[in-house]
Amino acid sequence: MGSIAMIHSGSCIHHKLGILPRTTAKGLTASLSMSSAFEISRDLRAASSAVGIQGILSSAFSRQPPVCLAVRASAESKSNAELVKDSWRVLKRDAGTHATAFFLKIFEIAPTAKQLFSFMRDSTVPAEANPHLKSHALVVFTMTCEAAILLGEDPTLAALRPKLLEMGHTHVVHKVIDEHFDVVKYALLETLKEALKDEWSPSMKAAWAEAYDAVTKIIKDEMHAVRRMEVAV
Repeated sequence: MGSIAMIHSGSCIHHKLGILPRTTAKGLTASLSMSSAFEISRDLRAASSAVGIQGILSSAFSRQPPVCLAVRASAESKSNAELVKDSWRVLKRDAGTHATAFFLKIFEIAPTAKQLFSFMRDSTVPAEANPHLKSHALVVFTMTCEAAILLGEDPTLAALRPKLLEMGHTHVVHKVIDEHFDVVKYALLETLKEALKDEWSPSMKAAWAEAYDAVTKIIKDEMHAVRRMEVAV
């Protein structure tokens, strides 16, 4: 959940999505300057020069792969919580591969995001072969998915709220902006679509998008509150 929201994770749940709080993993500390934030936003604009940032994101969110009608019909009959939980059962069988793909997707959209990670900044090893990236990505991806599952069990996210509020404060320190959450959402949904193949459906996509939005809304609301207080002071 660096500038990409929720992609730095700590030892507690979801601490990428996507995505910048403190991390306890060795060598995974990074901070984001405002200029870096704007550089990543620039990457997004460049990647979607013909249609703009919202264009590339809305286009990606609207595309659907061909799926078996039987699979789609089954998915449509399930609740969002069931869809998220069922798909996570499939994803976690090869979570490491999917996690790395998730981060590579983020770097594809916003190349400057690599500079947010010490283990990427000076590395001469390709991102996909970087062992530090693989381990870090796995923690973030797993926590992101498990947070989405928790939402199905408790729509208020009471168990996660204190940590999410803390993340809101940390994101302000690292100059995270709302736009970064969209980057990670796009990367997450694209990764899930590619991983789940024929099991991916409009309902499943909506379920994951809803879960991601619910989790990140708490973080963003706290970010906005902190910034309003800073302005008032």
